[in-house]
Amino acid sequence: MEIDKLYLGNCLGIMKEFPNECVDCIITDSPFKLNYTSGSQTSSAKQDKWQGNLIAGDKTANIHNDIKFSDWLPDAFRIMKEGHFYSFVNDKNLHHFINEAEKVGFLLHNILVWKKNNKTPNRWYMKNCEFIVFMRKGRAKPINNLNASQLLECRNLSGKEKEHPTQKPIEILEMLIENSTNESDIVLDMFMGSGSTCLASKLCNRKYVGIEIDEKHFSTATNRIMNCAIGKKLKFKMKTIELTDYERNIIQKR
Repeated sequence: MEIDKLYLGNCLGIMKEFPNECVDCIITDSPFKLNYTSGSQTSSAKQDKWQGNLIAGDKTANIHNDIKFSDWLPDAFRIMKEGHFYSFVNDKNLHHFINEAEKVGFLLHNILVWKKNNKTPNRWYMKNCEFIVFMRKGRAKPINNLNASQLLECRNLSGKEKEHPTQKPIEILEMLIENSTNESDIVLDMFMGSGSTCLASKLCNRKYVGIEIDEKHFSTATNRIMNCAIGKKLKFKMKTIELTDYERNIIQKR
């Protein structure tokens, strides 16, 4: 496994090539079952489609997302050292995800609630939050900021701010990374999308490994890492960072 690198391909195959206990932390937003327009599961044929929280009518994230939690969680457990594991999930899949993660050996630490500034229409209370399952492998380790609360308030991205349908704000990812890792630790996102977890890791002086199966999203993630590496102005606070060999190669090829 190479660190500070983005991998293009199916995480199910790529992770099998990684050695045991090679990453310190996993933060990801795995595909999960939703219908096309609301936040609920369906009983129709659409139930076989897997995706994250989408803008109404956006079907783009269904591409390549025919994957179950049980497909990737065993390798996630194998390649992670003792430490913390975070996965974004919605209310409909919360119980199922926790059950599947516990089957492979992860232990539940907490369920964090991300309070957003936007709301999704719903007949049973409008939805303005998303859940982050906080689990661990091995012995319990405290987070670095003991004043951090279970309720995380962070503005959601919208409109042209999003380069991926389920893109998460850098700020909330930085919070998780800084709480559960130390500088130079390796953070993995096997469903990296537009690369936000990898970008947040770099901004926090952590190492990153990202995997994405979709070529368009992989290209977006590569461009975002490159822009960060060369110091191009982004939509969030820049920090002093150093180039890796991988990033130098990206820039040279441009």
